[in-house]
Amino acid sequence: MKTAIQLNVLKAGNPAAQPVVLLHGFLGSADDWDLVAADLARDCYCIAIDLPGHGGSIRLPNPASYTFAGAAEEIQEVLEDLRVANAVLAGYSMGGRLALQLAVQNPGRWRALVLESASPGLVDETDKLLRQAADEEWAMRLERAPFSDFLKSWYEQAMFSARATDSHGLDRMLARRRRNEPDELARAMRGLGVGHQPALWEQLGALTMPILLLAGEFDLKYVDVSERMQHLCRKASRVIVSSAGHNVHVDNPEAYLRAVRGFLLGLRAP
Repeated sequence: MKTAIQLNVLKAGNPAAQPVVLLHGFLGSADDWDLVAADLARDCYCIAIDLPGHGGSIRLPNPASYTFAGAAEEIQEVLEDLRVANAVLAGYSMGGRLALQLAVQNPGRWRALVLESASPGLVDETDKLLRQAADEEWAMRLERAPFSDFLKSWYEQAMFSARATDSHGLDRMLARRRRNEPDELARAMRGLGVGHQPALWEQLGALTMPILLLAGEFDLKYVDVSERMQHLCRKASRVIVSSAGHNVHVDNPEAYLRAVRGFLLGLRAP
């Protein structure tokens, strides 16, 4: 018997239009896409999903839901329930890594990918073990420290440097982040952190759908990662967004939307 759908979903636009599935990053929620979805919903069907441990997708009964394979299965069940096929998968950071996982698992199912500040994972086992230890440290901070202290430390990381110059934008983001439950975020970190992501570099060459790779100019790590990915993917284009760090669609939403709209327009070209 099919299980009940566990993930919270926000929808916008005409269900008969091109579906675009929006997957947020760690600490986020489907609400993070409100400006993007409001724009794209003019001619797309936007489906923003709260990922396990985030927003309304909490206290899920199956521990496997908080893993890459399990979260991917949950997302696929949502789309099957909505009768969505041939979707464009658009993911940011953790959501982008999940989008890549979905694409590799079932490449024929997706029309295209938009990967924002997303990596195919760590290949070196030592690097992976070090990252797992770092993920565990963050998870323990979530469980033991005041949530406000955790959020301050998280957004002091260099990849979020663009946020530091926009105090009002940072305050709005932190207000949203505080709606999450720290214990649930810790579960997500332990299963969906980079240290537990399967390495997918070798599978990139097998992906035949169009792929848009986005990185912010201040996020040098992911500028480099996106360049390496572009060389390995058959149909990848790449945009480095100015005045943006890791969270491109928040730091520079106008440039993000220009890039994504141009990409979607190209999909409709004969």
